[in-house]
Amino acid sequence: MVIPGQNESDSEDIDSQPFGTVWGRQAWTSTDYMKTLSDDEDWGLIELNEMKGLECGYIGITACEDLPSLVYDTHVTVTGYPNPEGAVFGYNAQYLEKGPIRGVTSKRFFYDIDTEKGQSGSPIYYYDYRWNIVGIHTRGWDKNDSGLDKQWNSGVKINRDRYEFFITKRTE
Repeated sequence: MVIPGQNESDSEDIDSQPFGTVWGRQAWTSTDYMKTLSDDEDWGLIELNEMKGLECGYIGITACEDLPSLVYDTHVTVTGYPNPEGAVFGYNAQYLEKGPIRGVTSKRFFYDIDTEKGQSGSPIYYYDYRWNIVGIHTRGWDKNDSGLDKQWNSGVKINRDRYEFFITKRTE
């Protein structure tokens, strides 16, 4: 179930689900991820059972190769609905945090952005004259990690191959 624009509110004047709910019709992920569970291939795509864009809006998606300015120290934004420790069903309010990229590999970003458990799958946005989704938040750091994983939260990049796959599925 997806609840676009969900917001927590005690006010009776504000609808906490202004665009209703929609369900996933089909889902895809990387076959490499299914075989290896590699953080470099940790992504998913869900086709919804109805379109909500005209009601709640659209945002662009861009292959990182098309944004040469997306480098170390560039600020990106992560939004999402976390499920922090101790919460039964998570929060009903959207979190938004932004911060600098601290490392880049061919398939992942590492960034200094505070995230919570449950935000995996959240979009990573970048502003370059318009907002673009450039990645998918996949993990926080863990004290047992090494290298960049030990220091920073991270997500997979929307590289050229993923971008082409997503656009193909959108137009089918």
